[in-house]
Amino acid sequence: MLGVDRSVAILLVEDEALIAMAEKSVLEKEGYTVTVAHSGEEALEIVASGGEVNLVLMDIDLGTGISGTDAARQILAQQDIPVVFLSSHTDPAVVTQTEGITSYGYIFKNAGDTVLLASIRMAFRLHQAHRRISWWPRLLEYVVENDRTAIAVLDRDLNFLYVSRRFLESYNVTEVAVIGHNHYEVFPEIPQRWREVHQRALKGEVLRSEEDFFPRRDGSVDFTAWECRPWRDEAGEIGGIILYTEVLTELKQSASFRELYVTLQQGVVFQEAGGRIVSANPAAERILGLTLEQLQGKTSMDPRWQMTTEDGTPVAGADHPAMVALRTGETVGPVVRSVFRPSDESRVWLRITAVPLVAPETTSPYAVHAAFEDITEQIAARESARSSDHRYQLLFESITDAIIVVDAQRRITDCNPGFTVLFGYSRQEVLG
Repeated sequence: MLGVDRSVAILLVEDEALIAMAEKSVLEKEGYTVTVAHSGEEALEIVASGGEVNLVLMDIDLGTGISGTDAARQILAQQDIPVVFLSSHTDPAVVTQTEGITSYGYIFKNAGDTVLLASIRMAFRLHQAHRRISWWPRLLEYVVENDRTAIAVLDRDLNFLYVSRRFLESYNVTEVAVIGHNHYEVFPEIPQRWREVHQRALKGEVLRSEEDFFPRRDGSVDFTAWECRPWRDEAGEIGGIILYTEVLTELKQSASFRELYVTLQQGVVFQEAGGRIVSANPAAERILGLTLEQLQGKTSMDPRWQMTTEDGTPVAGADHPAMVALRTGETVGPVVRSVFRPSDESRVWLRITAVPLVAPETTSPYAVHAAFEDITEQIAARESARSSDHRYQLLFESITDAIIVVDAQRRITDCNPGFTVLFGYSRQEVLG
């Protein structure tokens, strides 16, 4: 068809019989099949009948009845075929009028056979190119909808303009609940660091991370890789941002991990780089005596934690295990610390391990997760044992009767002051 295969059907619309015969002869010598219509009405009947028409050569002046331009509009409303105008007019206004209908060419009738044939070949090329281009939006939509990456397009105010099917599935939201709504309205728990990423992208930066995390409303966490970049309008101005997010499929993101996170008896808290808590599992809520809503947004700097070491020394917020892990990039713990539990206004003892999360090819942690277990009962039992030992020692030393303690080999392992007074030996002399 593109200048090689000319076995195609051309509808020639020309009211002058002699001109029509001459043009038909030229076209048929080139191998085209030509049907002639002498009016706009006849041309419309031929197209409506379903006859094969691959291109229309349309005269503008068709005498009384439908004009060539009106006939062209009606034909194009029925079929996507190239329409090339033939006219003796050179008036720019006429040419402009035809360009508003179709852009496959305008041929001056006295231009000659060479120009006519070249224009037809060009029209076919343009039409085929147009058809290929017309598929792009559908092809692009198919690619986007079936890509494993979740894609979202937002305007400058961060309102959602488009989200892919994978986005809806990954973040468990509906299109109705997202499109037209602000990002922070849909995801109010989004970390501050992501808000900063959005603002930087709106200024022209392209940002990405190979490993990050996204806390869900239920307290669970998705690990993601993402990219955020600006998009520009026809004037070249930044119109908004595009988010590409891939929920990682390793074990840590699998359903079993999420179930483990929720059912784990050990408390787990996720904190972003600034120390703000973004997620916590149910065990953490129970152990700390705070709901997820109360924990989210709370930082290690909050004095209400009242953290202490085992000897009762207060621990500053900057020295909490999670903050040390964020600052040094090293795992901290296990260490024993106590915090105030507001649910029963008691002090709970924790054995804490804080592990920083560092993205590949970076050195600074982007988050930390602190895992801890409640050892309050163990601490209480140990203190009780210490208290009992102390009371026994006081009693042992205050009795005036002589008392010695021996092992299985009958070696003396201890004696009280009453023994040393009665027998005249010092404790050091009798031990062993």
